[in-house]
Amino acid sequence: MTGEKSKLSEILPILLFLPFIVFLEADLVLFVANQVLIAAEFNLGAQFTVIGFITGFYFIVKAVFILIAGYLSDIYKRKWILIFAGGIWVISEILTSFAVNPLMLGFFRITAAIGLGAASPVTLSLLADIFSSEKRGNSFAWWGLATTLGALIGGSFSFGVNTFIDYEFPENWTVLQKIDYIRLNFPVEMTYWRLPFLWAGLIGLALVCLCFFIKEPKRASKESALEDVLSDENIDYTHSYRIKLEDLKGIFTKRSNFWLIINFFDTILYGFLVSYLITYITVEVGFSFTDPISILMVLVFIAPIGILMFAGQFYFARLGDRKVAGGDPAGRVKVAIFCGLVHIPFLILGFMFFPNAAHLTFLKGALDLSNALWLFWILLLVMSVIIGIGMFLEFGVGPCWFASMVDVNLPEHRGTAYAMASMMDAIGRGIGPIVGSLFVDYYTSIGEVYPFGMTILVTTLSFGVISSILWIPIYKYCNEDFAEVAKILKDRAEELKKLPPVKAAAE
Repeated sequence: MTGEKSKLSEILPILLFLPFIVFLEADLVLFVANQVLIAAEFNLGAQFTVIGFITGFYFIVKAVFILIAGYLSDIYKRKWILIFAGGIWVISEILTSFAVNPLMLGFFRITAAIGLGAASPVTLSLLADIFSSEKRGNSFAWWGLATTLGALIGGSFSFGVNTFIDYEFPENWTVLQKIDYIRLNFPVEMTYWRLPFLWAGLIGLALVCLCFFIKEPKRASKESALEDVLSDENIDYTHSYRIKLEDLKGIFTKRSNFWLIINFFDTILYGFLVSYLITYITVEVGFSFTDPISILMVLVFIAPIGILMFAGQFYFARLGDRKVAGGDPAGRVKVAIFCGLVHIPFLILGFMFFPNAAHLTFLKGALDLSNALWLFWILLLVMSVIIGIGMFLEFGVGPCWFASMVDVNLPEHRGTAYAMASMMDAIGRGIGPIVGSLFVDYYTSIGEVYPFGMTILVTTLSFGVISSILWIPIYKYCNEDFAEVAKILKDRAEELKKLPPVKAAAE
């Protein structure tokens, strides 16, 4: 009975704060899924860079507050930081639904990024103290699942308001012509993008209230070297070991940390894909949410990609955990290197199909299947599976990357180390929509009918290759840093046993 109670006490914090994280992660998708309607209402068809810069600065502001909150989470009680961050986000979501111009919209998106950025390192730090060191890859896969569920919920909220718009445009229309068509023919429906932000803010308010009931896990209590000694409630790790300001330089200059933190190039592609996914599949691929056949096509296209993404997070996380448990400290790094390299050709091949669902064509209209509907369906499924395999591999990188960040840092440094890494990650995601929107506007200006598809190919090839190369020095230095952290924690376990008991009030 005691064991069951102990297990419940470990799981309860996850049940309380993960639903909140799910809705936080829905935030970006709410904006992404409604970009077309926002561009139509604010007449941004000829200036898609406005959308790109709003999204880009959203990520950059998020990055700054990830760093600030990460450092604070290593000093103060994490629950209160999470609640404060959630309150900022809730207010911003509700006010976003009342924005009357692009400037006001951008301001409220930035304040939402402050709340989201402040919450991110806190949740990662909490997860590190809930799961044992041998299961950390799997724990971050669950975090990845929560963020993916958030994206699905945000998409579901937004698709509901997009069902009033007819996206079946002539095949040779440019993006500008398509957005102007929506603005002129759907003047009321294009304003419906405001509703999902209002819904998310109100639901988020209820979820923030749940966070008041979180009981924080003890810091470092799940480290294999410290677990026995910290099982005593009267021994407090944070009383003896806290981050100091001078530690910041050492965290960034540690060789494994430096290369893990600086390797943000794969997130540039991800930032662009996430930022323009809905615009890509509606305005360019031609999926419509008013036609049942087209909706079925969307499911055929999205389902294999979504399933393989979920599977990749857990399969490769567990594979990395098994390698570490089997005595290979660099096991997760090896898995991440493999996934980071192999996913690139699959994504390039998949996005080279250039389909148009409205006109049943592939390869930029060169392959007309309007008289062979069954073949269009088959090729659409083949494209989806190829992209899905690429995402299966790509999503295997994240859990191993986060778990490696834990393993090469001391417990009192992890919130800050996460923050540094997540800051660079967010900057990469911010660069994605900014650079991507410039490419989109360039391809649009030269009359390219498929500007998003062309941009995806360029960013995948360039930034994906750079990211893959940067995994090599991580592998070179990680074993030495893993061993150093393990030795320090083992020595600290002996030191803590000799210290007088101090009740763990801070956590």
